Amino acid sequence: MLITKESSLEEVWQVAWDYLRRAAVDKGHPMRYLTLATSGPPDIGLRMVVLREIQQDLSLLMYTDARSAKVRQIRENSLTSILAYHPKHKVQIRLQGESLLHQRDVLAQAAWQRVQGPPQKAYNSLLPPGEEVSTPSEAHRWPEEMDEGHFCLIQFRPLELEVLQLNGLAHIRALFTISANERKGKWIVP
Repeated sequence: MLITKESSLEEVWQVAWDYLRRAAVDKGHPMRYLTLATSGPPDIGLRMVVLREIQQDLSLLMYTDARSAKVRQIRENSLTSILAYHPKHKVQIRLQGESLLHQRDVLAQAAWQRVQGPPQKAYNSLLPPGEEVSTPSEAHRWPEEMDEGHFCLIQFRPLELEVLQLNGLAHIRALFTISANERKGKWIVP
């Protein structure tokens, strides 16, 4: 177990961010694939996204197609939630925060430079995500030239971080609130 009854709130905070930072750079880390929750007309959306980077201010960066449903929902309601889980250590990290969209700005252009070769196709399909097709192969069509026109960067700014260490009947749970100039942690009932 990573977190025990003897762990301090500071240690819990460090464990959570160490895991997320590692996930951003280690393609095999179990927390690299996060569940992003959005809400907005017409419903609530859950989907897996890839954690690409964590910035100095603790913002998490993810890439998407600007034509996707999650982008429409974030435009309607920027309050979003992220869930990460490490199955071996049975640690869950839940983040609540605000998602900002970046398209064709400095941050998005810098990220697009890191997307090279075939992965650029993920943001260049001729048809938008969610479009109905007759056959699966119809969805796999791209222009000859790839560009960043539909590339969108999601910058998630956490306002709360919750850590849950699963351990039979002795789960341990902590909640941290995050603001620009401070963070406060407290233990909560699992």
